[in-house]
Amino acid sequence: MRFCLIHVSKLPGYGKSTPSRVAQDKRSTGQVILDALKWTLGSGAHGGQQQKIVIVGHDRGARICHRLAVDAPDYRADFDIVATILLDIVPTVVQWESFADSKAAAGSFHWPFLANVDLATSMISAMGGPAWCSAGCERWVGESTTGQKSFRSNNAVEIYSSYFASHEVVKASCEDYRAGAEEDVRLQKRDQAQGKKIEIPTLVLYSKSYLGTRYDITEVWKEWVGLKGSLKTEGFGGGVGHFFAEEAPERTAEAIMGFIDSLDKHGSADVQVK
Repeated sequence: MRFCLIHVSKLPGYGKSTPSRVAQDKRSTGQVILDALKWTLGSGAHGGQQQKIVIVGHDRGARICHRLAVDAPDYRADFDIVATILLDIVPTVVQWESFADSKAAAGSFHWPFLANVDLATSMISAMGGPAWCSAGCERWVGESTTGQKSFRSNNAVEIYSSYFASHEVVKASCEDYRAGAEEDVRLQKRDQAQGKKIEIPTLVLYSKSYLGTRYDITEVWKEWVGLKGSLKTEGFGGGVGHFFAEEAPERTAEAIMGFIDSLDKHGSADVQVK
């Protein structure tokens, strides 16, 4: 099997991208991204053949990848989603349910806050969108000085935060969280009730000092990967935080490419933990 890394997409409404004109739930946003990929490739395939893809995402993007992975059979006319790689998330339903713990709720206070779109947009704009975004980034970066230096290199935080000066960007990000509190949760609950799970190889990477302190990542995700799929989890230590893709980019790339190579060599594997 031949793999190619072919498309990098900014989520609609974030950064320079245009806010989505469709619903902000993860299924609708995922469809927009696949449509963009299809347009980029020209009819979605090369030489009339179905295009094999591996979908990779971090945080909000990983939630879209989760949705697309569950729905993978629905996209077979154009794409064969052969695997997914999810960075630093648990399923949305699990995240909300963990708010029964007061410490967890305080640590992720932005989830219910941003879901109140009009109020959150107004308050963030009053504070200053860039200041809000930068403050959030600083809350979730790890303690490693090397990781922090990498994370802040090339003025990345300042550049990313600057886009939140736009009212449209702030509101689009809030709409994303609103959908995460409503449509996405309803759909995930229905999936679990019907036994609809991820049926492709899945790699979950996570920060041991961030997500790993709140959840048993392997035990959580085992409930969301079906018998036809496979699960591998790998925790990143060394003091890197939620943004380990930026804090430890070489190691992240190594883990991703190693997983893709293993698909080619071994096919679906049993649950593996690091």
